[in-house]
Amino acid sequence: MLLAILLALSSYGFAQSTQVTFYVHGSRLKSGVPGTNTGIFYGSIYDGTQRLFPFHQGFSFAKNDRFATLNIPPGLHDFAAWYGSHPTSGHHLAITLEPGKQYFFRAQSESRGIVEIEIEHGRLDQVTCQIAHEEAPNAKPIEIKHPSPNFISMHVPLQSMPSCTNTNPSP
Repeated sequence: MLLAILLALSSYGFAQSTQVTFYVHGSRLKSGVPGTNTGIFYGSIYDGTQRLFPFHQGFSFAKNDRFATLNIPPGLHDFAAWYGSHPTSGHHLAITLEPGKQYFFRAQSESRGIVEIEIEHGRLDQVTCQIAHEEAPNAKPIEIKHPSPNFISMHVPLQSMPSCTNTNPSP
């Protein structure tokens, strides 16, 4: 009996996931303006080469202050905010997620070049829970019309960003 309890407790530690919230918050006035790095991001979030979800779908305007919270397995992850189908090197955020902790990542758009030749790409910044709530206090959950099975299995259906806990690692 004791052995069964110990095995159950040890497997719980391995199965414990990490709560990760990605949110988009930027300036509509600065989106697409060369030399800015606080535009509204409207691409997809990736973990390595696997697309987790898009922040924007269809032909509607990009919506600011949207979020998605996922239960992601702990360990090394390679997140990226990208407009294309395969994130290039140099725009990734490698991080080791610790079990039972809560993480927040802000997605924004960066624009480079000149008006005629503008290059825009996404950027992810790890922020504290407090910063996420200050920047996007009324953030709404993203709406995904055709979620992937992977997204469905990890998604935490919340109506507002998760409350801050004492397990928020500093960036």
